[in-house]
Amino acid sequence: MGRLFRGEVTIELTDGKGSREIIKGHNMVTNALNYFYKTAGMTNPSAFNSATRGNAIYNLLGGVMLFDTALQESADVVKIPPGVKMIGNGARDILNSGSPPELGSWNERESGEQVDGSIKLVWDFNNDQANGTIAAVSLSSRFGGLVGLGNASGEYRTISDTMTSYNSITSRTPSDEIMIGYTQNELITVESLFGVTEWTVHTWANPTREIDIRDNMSPRLKSTKTVQIPAAIQNLGAPYNQLEHWQTAFHQSGEVAQRLIVGSLYNYYQSSNTRYFTDANPALVIKYNTRTDEVTVTSLSPTTTGAEGFETTSAISLGISSKYAIIRNYIINLSNIVDVEENTDAQTGHGWGNYTEDIFIDQVGILDAENNNYKTLNYNESSGAYYNATYYELFPLVEVTPNYVWRDPRYLATIYNLETPVVKTADKAMKVTYVLRFSS
Repeated sequence: MGRLFRGEVTIELTDGKGSREIIKGHNMVTNALNYFYKTAGMTNPSAFNSATRGNAIYNLLGGVMLFDTALQESADVVKIPPGVKMIGNGARDILNSGSPPELGSWNERESGEQVDGSIKLVWDFNNDQANGTIAAVSLSSRFGGLVGLGNASGEYRTISDTMTSYNSITSRTPSDEIMIGYTQNELITVESLFGVTEWTVHTWANPTREIDIRDNMSPRLKSTKTVQIPAAIQNLGAPYNQLEHWQTAFHQSGEVAQRLIVGSLYNYYQSSNTRYFTDANPALVIKYNTRTDEVTVTSLSPTTTGAEGFETTSAISLGISSKYAIIRNYIINLSNIVDVEENTDAQTGHGWGNYTEDIFIDQVGILDAENNNYKTLNYNESSGAYYNATYYELFPLVEVTPNYVWRDPRYLATIYNLETPVVKTADKAMKVTYVLRFSS
């Protein structure tokens, strides 16, 4: 795609006496929409789903977010980096006169197509909303602007929007084996992780970047090989092998895939699941290099990490990235496993997916692991509101799972850094206006 548009930003702060402070500037356009529009795979090949077909401008650029920190002005910055706080957000057609205080209101009267062919997007924030330092403003999708990237207030609202309207997915039938990694056109599985002294590794066609004429919506076996594994995971048994109840998280970055397994045992008589983090039953991080077939294991236990152990029937949070393991209320630095931080706000029942390597996200919250900071999101109570299954990043914002490809609308489409940050306080109302101009 060529140059999509250019944007002019105006921020107006008005106090109770009618005095106005006006900040104006031009934003840069990131590569977010270029990534979002990329052709990818046979399960969700096109971005031309119901949202883009219905109204691409308002659905792909109909959200706004305001941040307390200037962002790197690079076209490849399409997601919020760690350490940045969202001060305010807004979305097309959404009004807010109450909670959460970060969320503003769409100004329908002033928004819309202008006589010169430009598109104006306007949001209003009353005295109680979006108070704090504002150093950067970004457009996002309508969904991204509505969900936001973390409400520091701790308040949230339930929403009806989901990611489904941004994706037109037809699922493939994956192998029923245990997935241990991806390449950009293949799915790599093992027959079993449990009770074995070596892995029997199968590579399946998982057509994403290239389509083979032999491919269809069923798995196609390409090769089989034997991979040696460390003694620490040979003949794994209870409490690691109850597949229907195992506690696990997976993520792949580049060629290296990691699976976190926490021991668990299910009591069928009591219908309860006991999760373990003890010296006798440590958590295991299994790392697999999809190019070299090297397998390594890191054992995480109270003794090796210094974190407090537990044995619990309560739900626990789990997450894994190349940098961090999240186990219950602990953030464990995988490059130095005695570097452990506790975050009790994010300890219960989160199935953490990866927003970036430093930031975890699920349906209801976002956890900046690098800065040990958890915030709530505006969310839909249906699981269809988001996708955080095990995945591999095919392109930025385009992810592949064993079943399908999906596109993530929680992006930064533009970046405007104010020359001098402004501070919005409770004695001021604010209007944020974007004017989008197109080359043809």
